[in-house]
Amino acid sequence: MSTVLIILAVLGIVVLLVGYFSFLALIYHRYFKRKGYVNPFIMMLFPLAILSALFLGLIGLVRTRHLDDSAYVAMFLLGPLFLVTFAIYFIARLLPPRPRNAKPRTIRFPYAFLGWSLIAVGAVQILVFGFMSGWRAETLSRSYKFLQITLGLGFGCLYIAKRAKAPSADDLLAADPRPPVLYLRAFNLEEQYFVLLPPKEAAQYTSYLGSKAAVTLEQYLAPSIRQGIGPLVALGNPEDYAPPEGAARTYERDDHWKERFLDLARRSAGIIIQVGESQNLRWEFEVLKHEGLQEKCFLLTPPGKKLNLWNRGVLSFTRKILNWTLWIKGSRPTCWANFAAGIREAGYDVVQAEPPPGSILSFDPRGSQILLASDAQEPGDFVAAMTQRLQTKAA
Repeated sequence: MSTVLIILAVLGIVVLLVGYFSFLALIYHRYFKRKGYVNPFIMMLFPLAILSALFLGLIGLVRTRHLDDSAYVAMFLLGPLFLVTFAIYFIARLLPPRPRNAKPRTIRFPYAFLGWSLIAVGAVQILVFGFMSGWRAETLSRSYKFLQITLGLGFGCLYIAKRAKAPSADDLLAADPRPPVLYLRAFNLEEQYFVLLPPKEAAQYTSYLGSKAAVTLEQYLAPSIRQGIGPLVALGNPEDYAPPEGAARTYERDDHWKERFLDLARRSAGIIIQVGESQNLRWEFEVLKHEGLQEKCFLLTPPGKKLNLWNRGVLSFTRKILNWTLWIKGSRPTCWANFAAGIREAGYDVVQAEPPPGSILSFDPRGSQILLASDAQEPGDFVAAMTQRLQTKAA
C-alpha cells in the first residue's frame, strides 16, 4: 500500500472516530442533560456499554475461528457497536424528563478525595515504573501519558468539588450588604467564551488547574465587579450539576423565577447582559424596559487582545474547536446583528453594526443604545466604565 493510501486511511479512521464520539456527546447533551440527567457519571455508561459490546463481539468472533476473515471481523465487532449505539440513542429519546431542580446544588460524592487519589496514582506509577525500568525513556514515555490522563481527571474532580462548595446567591447577599450586580444570559450559551487567552493568562480567571484558554464573561469580570461594585449574582440554569464559576447562583422553580428576577433586577446596582438569543432573555429585556431599569444595563463586547503570531494561530484553532463543541451541545454563538434585531422587537433602539472590540454599552430612558467606552483591554477597564455610569446616574 502506498504512503498516500496509508495517510488517507488513517485520516478516514480519525474522521470516523471523531464523528462517532461527537454523536455520543450529542446524545448526552441534547437528550440526557436537557432532560435533567446531569450527573457526569451518566457519561460512564457510554464507554461501559460500548466496551461490553465489543468484548462480547470479540468472544463471538473467536468462537467462529474466522479471525482472518474481514467480513466476520466487521460483523462481530462493528455489528454489536452499531446495536449498542442505537440502543443508547433509543433509550435517550424515550427517557422521561426529570423534575427541574430548584434547590441549591448539593453534591455528596467525594470528588475532592477522588481527584487527589487520581493525582497520587499518576505520580506513584511514574515513580514505580521509573525505578523498576532504570528510568528508561520508553517506559517513562508510557507512564507520562498515563499521568496526563490521571492529572486531567483529577483536576476535573477537584474543580467540581470546589464549585460544589461555592456560596449561593442568598448566602453572598446576606454576607455583603452592597447592592448586587445581576448577570443575565441565555442558558444555552452559558458556556460561551467571552475572550480567548493564552493558558497562563487565562489561569488568572479560573480555578481550574488544567489547560484552559476560554474564559466566560462572568469568569472574566467577577473578581473586578466584586471588588469595585458589589456581589455578582445570577439565576441558575436548572441543568447545572454544580454552579459554574463566576456569579453566585440562586435556583428557582419554574413558577417563581420571574418574581425572583424582578426582585434582583430592582435591587441591583447594575445588570450585565451577555449577547445571546432566547425567549426568556427577550422577556427579561421587555420587563427591564417596562420597569425603567434599562439605564443600569450593560452590554459588553470582547476585548481586542494584542497577541503574537503563535498565540493568534493557536487561539484561532481553539475558537473553531469551541464553536464545534457548542454545536454538539445544541448551541451556536449569536452574531450581533441577530441579537440587535431581537431586542429591537423588545422596544430597544440598537444599531445593527457590531460595536468595536472592548465596548461598554448602556441605554438611555427611551431604550436607545449609548456607547460608554471602547477599546477596553482588562476587566478593570470594563468595570471602571460601568462604575462611572452608575455614579453619574446616582448623582
